[in-house]
Amino acid sequence: MKEGGTSVKNESNPSGARHNGIARGLALAVIGGMLIAVVLAGWMSGGGSRTNSSADSARDSRVASAVTEAPTALTSATPSVPPPARLSATPPAYPSATPKTHRSATPQATEVLAQPAIQVPATVAGAIVSPATGTPAVAAKVSFASRDGSMVFTVPAPGDPEYADYQEMLQDPHFRSTLEGLPGYALPYDPEWRSVVRGKRTTARAPVHFDGGAGSLDDLARAYLQAIGAGDELAVLRLRISRDEFEHILWPEFPQSRPYVRILPADAWTMHHASTMSGVVKALEEQSGRELDLVGVEYGDVVEYTNFTLYRDVSIRVRDASTQRVLELPYVPVVARCNGKFKAYLYRG
Repeated sequence: MKEGGTSVKNESNPSGARHNGIARGLALAVIGGMLIAVVLAGWMSGGGSRTNSSADSARDSRVASAVTEAPTALTSATPSVPPPARLSATPPAYPSATPKTHRSATPQATEVLAQPAIQVPATVAGAIVSPATGTPAVAAKVSFASRDGSMVFTVPAPGDPEYADYQEMLQDPHFRSTLEGLPGYALPYDPEWRSVVRGKRTTARAPVHFDGGAGSLDDLARAYLQAIGAGDELAVLRLRISRDEFEHILWPEFPQSRPYVRILPADAWTMHHASTMSGVVKALEEQSGRELDLVGVEYGDVVEYTNFTLYRDVSIRVRDASTQRVLELPYVPVVARCNGKFKAYLYRG
């Protein structure tokens, strides 16, 4: 075709066609990417929310469980009661029973003193008593009674005979609380607060003794090895202090027994017995049927009370007759002695 003397050729441009193909490919890729994004967004909004919901439900379940299991009516704080302070006392000499050269860590209070959870009386409420200023606001109204009702614990006011001793009690680390400074909190006076610092109460000497028991630590260890080797649970329990001995000889001298804490002897024995039984079961499971010969008994601190003595960090060294290996058994960490007789105070599992 000729137009104005100029010849125009009507044919497709190869370079333009190639550009158009690339453009179409990019458009399809963008659309595909958008579809994938929509699908992923739907999956995340569905599955992701379900995952978060599941986590929230699990968390809410744990929180609800913790709330329902927590003690109720905690309107005041009873001071935490530590185990008796270790005393520097020279133990009497007994054959093959030697103090350890390297003493282990202090046993937990639940091991040594069978300290149950302290129930805080719901009647304790009132104003703040500031250890810094020693000024009770309306604290005179704050009081609670011992379990038997024979004693009433109050917050002394300035001018009361026990006020100075009360201020000293508030300064002691054993009686400091994170609740200090909160409205409605006051700590009533404990006349026996120094027993917590000493690790034992002041009691009178009494004509008490253990029913049975061994004549020495070595004799007690031999009887124990024979009992666990035979798998005799009753024999193992007979070597331990009885409930009557715990409640009437040992418990009254522990700081946790003072009326201020409101723990009954029967409650303390229940916790102690449960802890002890776990040690009985553990020893019988691991050592029943084995022939173990006593090598020696070692112990750490010796704590002298008025009517009895506690040997702590006790370990029994034995030789396995079948392998000749020397082992250290940790199942009897605390031993009590009263009137020359030895009994296991605690079996540890």
